[in-house]
Amino acid sequence: MKKLLLSLSFITIILLGCENEGLDGKNSLIDMTIENAGENCSNEGIKIVSGIDLNGNNVLEENEIQETEYICNGNNASLDFSSYVVKLSQSGTNVPSGIVIKNDLSLTITWVRESSGSYLGTFDMPLDLTKTIATATPPPSIRNVYLQFVNDNSIRVKTEPYNNIYQFTDTWNDLILEIKTFN
Repeated sequence: MKKLLLSLSFITIILLGCENEGLDGKNSLIDMTIENAGENCSNEGIKIVSGIDLNGNNVLEENEIQETEYICNGNNASLDFSSYVVKLSQSGTNVPSGIVIKNDLSLTITWVRESSGSYLGTFDMPLDLTKTIATATPPPSIRNVYLQFVNDNSIRVKTEPYNNIYQFTDTWNDLILEIKTFN
C-alpha cells in the first residue's frame, strides 16, 4: 500500500510539474534557388540560404539570412538539359493561362483548377522524373508555391498568399514555372 501511495504521489508531482507549457520558439527557414553561372558558381548550381524567422511571417527575408551556401556544378560538368519555362497568371475560378518563354522539351501543359489555389497541369508526353526538376518563382502577392509531380504526366501547383498560412488562393499574375529534364 505504501508503494502504491508513493507511486501515486510521484505521478501527481510529475503531472503537476508538467502543467505549464513553455513558449514556442521561432521557426528556422531554408530557401533554395537555382544559382545562374557567375561569381558564386562558374557552371550554375543551387543557392541555399537559412536563418531564423524573426518576424514570424514564414518568409526568409534578407535581414534574417544567417547562412548562405552554394552547391555548384563542377567545371567540367555536363549541363545538358532541356527546359520548359512559362509565365503563368490565374484569375477567379479560371484555369491558369501562360506565356511560354522557353520550350526545349516541346512540352504542352493543359491546366485544370482543382480547388482554390490548387491547379493540375497535364503534360502531352511523359517526363522521366528521375532526371526532372521543377522550380517556381512566385509573384509578390504569393508567399509560397508548392510543386508536386503527381506522376510522369502531371504536376500540381498550389499557391499560398501572404495573408493566410496554409490557405491557398486564386488570382495572381506572373508566376514563373520552370521544368528541367537533364539528359
